[in-house]
Parts: sequence; structure tokens; C-alpha cells
Amino acid sequence: MSPKHDIITLDQIIERFQQRRFADYSDAQSFEIFVAEQILKERDLSDEELVAGNLGGAFDGGIDSIHLFINGVHVDETNYKDFLDLRENIKIDFHIIQAKKKNKMEQAVIDKFSAMADDLFELGNNLDSLVNSYNSGVLQAFEWFRGLHAELGFTGPEINIYFEYATRGGVPTKNMTRKARLLEEKIETHIRNCNCTFRFYGATELLDLSRKSPTQYFKLRIDQGPLSSDELGNSYVALVRLDAYFEFITNNSDSLQLRLFDGNVRDWQGDNKVNVQIANSLKTRDKNDFWWLNNGVTILSKSVNQTGRILHLQNPEIVNGLQTSRAIYSHFLSLNSNTEDDRKLLARVIVVGDETENREQIIRATNSQTSVPIYALRSLDRIHRNIETYFESQPHPLYYDRRKNFYKNHGRPAKSIIDIRTLAQSVLAAAFFKPDDAKGRPSDYLQASDDAQYLLLFNDNYHPELYYFCARFYKRVMEILRHDGIDKQFDTSTRRSVRFHVMTHIVLRHLNIARDKISSSADLASKLSVDAFDEETMVAGASRVLRLLQLHKQQSETRRTRWRQFETELFKDIDSLLPGGDKAQTDQPQ
Repeated sequence: MSPKHDIITLDQIIERFQQRRFADYSDAQSFEIFVAEQILKERDLSDEELVAGNLGGAFDGGIDSIHLFINGVHVDETNYKDFLDLRENIKIDFHIIQAKKKNKMEQAVIDKFSAMADDLFELGNNLDSLVNSYNSGVLQAFEWFRGLHAELGFTGPEINIYFEYATRGGVPTKNMTRKARLLEEKIETHIRNCNCTFRFYGATELLDLSRKSPTQYFKLRIDQGPLSSDELGNSYVALVRLDAYFEFITNNSDSLQLRLFDGNVRDWQGDNKVNVQIANSLKTRDKNDFWWLNNGVTILSKSVNQTGRILHLQNPEIVNGLQTSRAIYSHFLSLNSNTEDDRKLLARVIVVGDETENREQIIRATNSQTSVPIYALRSLDRIHRNIETYFESQPHPLYYDRRKNFYKNHGRPAKSIIDIRTLAQSVLAAAFFKPDDAKGRPSDYLQASDDAQYLLLFNDNYHPELYYFCARFYKRVMEILRHDGIDKQFDTSTRRSVRFHVMTHIVLRHLNIARDKISSSADLASKLSVDAFDEETMVAGASRVLRLLQLHKQQSETRRTRWRQFETELFKDIDSLLPGGDKAQTDQPQ
């Protein structure tokens, strides 16, 4: 049994967590999200990512949360296909979490995990045959895992599967521990060459995790005293051993510290010509040191303090050098236990404030010396700063998370925070009536090769009220989808999966006009107000879309959702409800 003081203290922390960030969630669900955040704290997940992985409810197979990572990157419906072309040094981490707000542990949880494992980890079982046994969110997560395993299996990836069971108190019995070990063995039989770990968490363990803050200060070990620094200590140029740099960019579990790269305007470019050359130079040991052949990295930091051969960096950002960093990371992962490498990397460390013009100038300059797609600098566009300012100035303020987790780290509630991708999805759904693109292809608009698609969403000619409406409407729809008035047969994952289709349906019904009669979607949306949508109407709209989805699945041969086809069916239903439509007098999908 966990010490009583630990349980009391943990309960206070959970209560504050719910009040400050998830006040509109049930006690059970907020506890599930709290547990997932503590267990995955080093992953630095956003609130949106935490909620997306929360799949508990009917037919959940004993699972409350599932989170899948490839090389430390959180996998979701918008980026799953991006990983299918990886070919070496791949790490797959699959976390399956059960969180019960009870003061004891129960063997039944492990038994449910074991039964679920026989169904979902047995690769010979067709997922389509299990649609009546598991909810859509659970099946979707396993479809991603299985797909990645099938596509990347020949590369010999490192596969780690974690079962994690948490309660407010209690300790596992000897029989629970025995059954947990048997489950580990079972999984390693189903998935060859994987490592499976079952972990128990009581109040003491959760309390310890809650007190562990994500690292804000990083240590960069340099090979010698800085080769150059100005009189004020605001800039350093130093050589860093490759093994020391690997240590700098990874956490204790050798996962990439993704927060270090938030300021880098270019994402990983895969196995292009430059990256292949970097990888080859890392593999080849000759008379040429690595820094002779590579431009190095640029690091911005809020402050820098030097003690001996260590630079202590506050909130560092690697704003140039992601390709080099990724190559070094992959190189050391391939070495297994042999991580010593005395070759050097050139590092420029510059002290700047978080939001200074100087910071942007450095980021733009260091990323403009080589060919960079125009979308890579989107996060620096003035329009996003304007949206952020406008959101905060409103009577019902929202917080635009241009820099991931900035507002979460400042204690803002999850219901008031929206990130760039979710805003883009919301605009696609509520202003341009493209719910399928919003669900599965927002990156096509954020990372377009030309201006056309990006400017469809983020355009200086649009009134900022457009973005505010879409953001608030998204938050309101998410609340409605948790409403008690919606049939309980629709589990949490199913409700979440149609959120963008619900937005499109409710707005178009409110406008009571066919899409092809709308001349300017953006202008029209900017004139709408969330307050114009009453709760009864929104609940009815959400319920109708869920019933349409249910009907779509019943008519599908596999009972799985074909989202492009469902979008077509959605618009047919909306059109039929317009004046003169063939369903104008009915309240139910036919």
C-alpha cells in the first residue's frame, strides 16, 4: 500500500491538474490524462496529443491511453505515412496505459491486457474482424503499429512495447507480477525481436514522476575553452566532441530531445543527397575531422553560463543543424554500446531573448544560406504573431501555441490553448468545408511547395475574427462531443474522429445554404459567432453525424471507415436538408 501521505498529496496535485487544465473533463478522464503525461513526461506531449491518445470507454480492451512514437516523434493520423520510407536506425516505442483512480491494484487489469494481446498483437488476426470487439481508436492505433512493423520490419528496428498500469495507491501482488512477466513473454512471442516491459505505478511512483520537471537547463560539454566569445559573454564558438553532442541532444533513454529543435525551420529531410553525405562522413574514420566537412550547428539560448569545459544553456534551441543532428543521432543509435567518438562538431552558441527581432534575424539568416522550401519559414510569419495577440485580447481569451507547449508550461488550461496545426484543421473544416483534409491532410496546407494552399488558410487579407471563430468553434465542438446527450454507444475515440465533420455539418446547416452558393467562405466565417450556436442544435448536429458514420460503417464490407467516401455522404446529407431537399422534413439519416 502506498503511504497515506503520498496518496493525499497526489490527490491534491491531481485536483489542481484538473481544475487548471481539464476542468471540463470527468474525474476519471482527467486522471487518465494526468497519468499519461507523467509516464511520458520526457516526450513533452502537448495537451492535444495527450487527449488524442486517450481512448478509454466502451470496447477499449482495458486500455485508457495509447501513444506510438517513431524515433521520439508522436505518431498520429496526419504524419503516419511520413515514417514509411525510413530505412535504418529506427526506434518504435508503443505505450499502452491503464489508469484507475482506485486505491488498490487489480489482477483483472492484467487479464484484460492479456486477452487484448491475443487479439491485437497476433499479426495473423485481421483487424477488420475485430470491429465489434474494440473501439475505432484502439484499432486505429494498432493499424498504425502493424503497418509500421510490416513496412519497417526488414530494417531491423528497435521495438519497445510498454504496458503501464497506474492507480492512486496499492502495490502489485506476487501473482500480478508473475502474470505481468507472462504477458511480456507472450508479446515477445507475437512480435519477434521486440522488448516488452510491464510497469506498475502507485501513488508514490506517480508522485515522484509529477515532481520531475522536464529539463529546462542543458549541459553542453565542449572540447576546449570556447574558441571565441564576446566581452559580454553573449556568443561562443566551440568544438564539441560528437559523443558529447549526442549526449546533449538526447535524454536518459537515448530519445531525441525534440524540444531542442522547435526553433529549427526545417524538418528532417530524410535520405537526401546532403544527409547521405553526412551519414557517410560519420561512418568513415579517416584523417579528416568531422567539423572540417560539416558546417556545424547554431544554438540560441536565453542565457549561457560557463563552468570549466561545460556550457549551461537555458531553454536552448538548435535553429540550424537539424539534418546534422539527426544524422549524428542515427549514427550513435547504430553503435549500440560503443558511443565514444572524439571527432568534433563546430557549435555556435548565441544568447538571445525568447521573442526578439534579433532571434528571428538569426533564424532566417542561418536557414537561408542553402535551398530551403518556402514553407519552412512559415512559423515566423507575422500573421501568426497577430493571431496570437488577437486571441489573447478577446473577452474569452484563447492562447495560440505558436511554440509548442509555451502556454501549457505557463499554466494555461488546455481548453484555452490551440496550436498551429489544430487551428489550420479548424479553418479547413469550419470555413472551407474540407473535413477530410482537416482530419488527415493538414500538412498539405502547412507545408505546401507554393503559396496557394498555405494562403488559402493563413492570409493577411482575412479578418482575424475568422481564426478566432474557428478556434472557439473547435473547442465548443469538442465539448459537445463529450455531452451526455449523445448516445453512449459512441465511444470517445469515435466521437473525436468526426470532430471536423461535425464542425462542417453544423456550420453549413446554420448557414442553410449549399456550398456551391457560397462566394467567400473566409469572409462568411469571419462574421459568425460561436454564441449563435445553441447547445441543443450542436448536440443534434453531432449526433446526426455520428449516426451517419454508423450507417456508413454498416454499409461497408469491412465495417471500417473510408473517410473520403464518408465526406461525400456527409455533404449529400447536408444538401438533402436544405429547403426542398428530400430529407428536409426528417430528423434522422435514412
